[in-house]
Amino acid sequence: MKNLVQILNRIDGRGYKAYKDLQGKKFNESNISVRLTHVQGDPFATPSVAEIIVKNSFPERFFDKRYKRIALEDFLIRSVYKKSASLSFNGGTGHSGKIFIPKPSQAVLQRSSIKITDDNIIVRLFVGLPANGRRINGKNALRLFENIFTLAGQTIFLKNYLGKAVEDIITLSEEQHFIREKLGEMGLVSFIADGSILPRQSGVDERKMERGAVPFVSPDSLAVEITLPDGKVIRGMGIKKGITLIAGGGYHGKTTLLEAIHKGIYNHIRGDGREYVITDKSAIKVRSEDGRSIANVDISNFLQNLPQIKDTEHFSTKDASGSTSMAAAISEAIEMKSKLLLFDEDTCATNFMIRDARMQRLVKNEPIIPLIDRLRDLYNDFGISSVLVIGGAGDYLDVCDTVIVMEHYRPFEQTERAKEIAKEIPSNRDFTAIPNMEPVRERFLDAYKFLSSVRKDKVRLRGKSILQIDKTEINLAFVEEFVESGQFLASGMALLRIKNENKTNSVYSIIKSLEECIQKNGVECLFSGTVYPTLSEVRRFEIASALNRIFGLPVK
Repeated sequence: MKNLVQILNRIDGRGYKAYKDLQGKKFNESNISVRLTHVQGDPFATPSVAEIIVKNSFPERFFDKRYKRIALEDFLIRSVYKKSASLSFNGGTGHSGKIFIPKPSQAVLQRSSIKITDDNIIVRLFVGLPANGRRINGKNALRLFENIFTLAGQTIFLKNYLGKAVEDIITLSEEQHFIREKLGEMGLVSFIADGSILPRQSGVDERKMERGAVPFVSPDSLAVEITLPDGKVIRGMGIKKGITLIAGGGYHGKTTLLEAIHKGIYNHIRGDGREYVITDKSAIKVRSEDGRSIANVDISNFLQNLPQIKDTEHFSTKDASGSTSMAAAISEAIEMKSKLLLFDEDTCATNFMIRDARMQRLVKNEPIIPLIDRLRDLYNDFGISSVLVIGGAGDYLDVCDTVIVMEHYRPFEQTERAKEIAKEIPSNRDFTAIPNMEPVRERFLDAYKFLSSVRKDKVRLRGKSILQIDKTEINLAFVEEFVESGQFLASGMALLRIKNENKTNSVYSIIKSLEECIQKNGVECLFSGTVYPTLSEVRRFEIASALNRIFGLPVK
């Protein structure tokens, strides 16, 4: 660190911009290197970015597969996150002395804050270069760098972790991956292991409920056993492909089960309670979203003969109703090749979900073809399964393959009983006038016009869910697949990639190529310059959600 001390002595007390002398230079201590890849221009500005580089000391078997590497990265960055808080200090004005990264969620995700290669481990941090007013505080700057070296030395070397802590993380990732790969082979879309703790502490705290939570136990009729690679057998409830209905009284766990299934698209950390809740990676939750924009989407399978609107194959609006937003969401999910849709009656538009026999007889000119009349087509024609929480619309018993009733957070299969009830109390709905479901029209994005009003390639998150690209705002409050702020930002960065490549192609192929880039090169591939520790991995579905909510999207 001799060269660092020399530079800090030289610039101590000078104007803040003199910190630029540190940018790009590598400072070494023992077997740790630190360099500033971005230097803030002001103590109140977005903090600087420090990149720590150390030799990878972990055995290759811990990172020879992508899923294991991500699990190891996730484990290490959580250690960095916890330790950084104790090494931050009040070093002066603004962010002076701060060391931090975005807080990880309960999900195991690839992030731009860390990258493991065969040779090195790279950790990226935000650091606040110390100042008094707008004058450099060299003494505190040296302390900051010393703390960065301490942080690296205590968190990202194998020697820091005694016993089988790391082995356990890698083993868990292997088991989760194995179960996920087994789903299709077993004809399942989701698996919920016995003993899982599904309730969360609150609506804003994703950690498991510590007291009073009822461990999940599968009914024998739906139980499956999976033999893991080490011979261990894990038992749980298998959700089969097809149409599954989850019923039950209020506050008995219907939505809790659906939410666990939904979040099973991601692996979860040990101790989360949902480590062995594994769901098809292409699952999407569909809900009503009043006021969202829709751009040239084929919703003709759900809405036809709208008054004053002749063409629902090319439907656009800047202010969708609940029913049209759901129709668009399903069509967009088909476009992105989802194989599992999730619905919670509480967050869906009633007129889109069901029209009973009485309303069929009363209203003859109804343009909406309700979901109940399309579930079987979605599965038979498109291979898309559905899981629905239904508490009040008994007509759905006619179309379901499996019925699960939740009582005091315990699942009970009631498929046969549901069929008996459906026969005893027929719905008398008319199914004869339902037209066949047609393939959804492919859309093409005119990238030359896409985000043409964006002058600055600047992405930020306003509040918890408003993605802002320059002055363009995208409201993602109702997209429930996002679990970290970094996923919102990654979706925005992906949209900038589309804008800057200026290619006209199908919406699916453009977004699929971005997903493949992330999977192959890491989410940091979305940066064109300095890599910031801000992004978390997203699927094509989250990118598409952001794209589809841009007002005036130029698609044809």
